[in-house]
Amino acid sequence: MEVKINKEIRDYTEAIFFGLSLRQFIFSGLACGIAVGLYFLLHPYMSMETVSWICVLGAAPCVVFGFVKYHGMTAEQFIWAWIKSEILMSKKLVFRSENLYFDAVEPVIKKYEKESLKKEGRKKMIKTLSNIFKQDKEKFVIPRSVQQVIPIETIWSDGIFKIGRNKFARTYKFTDINYAVASKVDKETMFLEYMDLLNSFDCGGTTKITINNRRLNKVDFEKAILIPMQEDGLDLYRKEYNNMLLDKATSSNSMVQEKYVTVSCYKKTIEEARTYFARVTTELNSHFARLGSKCAEVNGEDKLRILHDFLPYRRRIWFPF
Repeated sequence: MEVKINKEIRDYTEAIFFGLSLRQFIFSGLACGIAVGLYFLLHPYMSMETVSWICVLGAAPCVVFGFVKYHGMTAEQFIWAWIKSEILMSKKLVFRSENLYFDAVEPVIKKYEKESLKKEGRKKMIKTLSNIFKQDKEKFVIPRSVQQVIPIETIWSDGIFKIGRNKFARTYKFTDINYAVASKVDKETMFLEYMDLLNSFDCGGTTKITINNRRLNKVDFEKAILIPMQEDGLDLYRKEYNNMLLDKATSSNSMVQEKYVTVSCYKKTIEEARTYFARVTTELNSHFARLGSKCAEVNGEDKLRILHDFLPYRRRIWFPF
């Protein structure tokens, strides 16, 4: 006696009639009934071959519903699942694998990687700082003139200064931003952007921020701010507006605050320094623009004028650079 056993226990169905399950027997009966009904209904009007094909097509849905399964689902279950996934609850399904072992040890792995990165970062930072300190340690020479006191060896017209052995520097001028009146969200955004700005500087160089408070030069102020007269009948209003600006400048003790950032690096040649400062200029313009500020390069003549203005007005000394 041979007994067939299903490989998958869930596929087992109890046979009731002629080896058919109750579901299969019911849909078989419905298929036969539909085929017989169609035959007697259409036989008087159509040929035998046409009626036979119509009977087969009419009984086919019942056969599908009774005998066909898709991934363990009957026909009505598959139709309902399709309606839910495509119409009622339509959404993109993404497969994600699960690794329980990795999930369990992931915190330990991250902690170890974080500690390793910290150690490597400290070693790299210490090495970089030691190299900078070694480069800054130049042989001291007793100055024999005022020019030797100023650590400037060569000046280029584009604003690059050579201030030591293979050390080059360039200064940028930037405008102020309205941080005090900004909202809390804007302040956080500005702070994060300023942090990105500081992190963008090369660790092999140095950066200094200078705030210069100087008295307003009346001649330069009139050229830059005041409206020139045009003799078109409206000079009366221009003169009144210019007087208001002059009164405002006078009431604030004629003090102007200028902000500069100076970047220095160690390069072998001026060409390498120009390439380095070109990249720095692009990054500074990008970061300051996102902060709502403007950044501009200071050329050689303007930088000399700034250094010259640091001296008291009555004690200014002219150096033949």
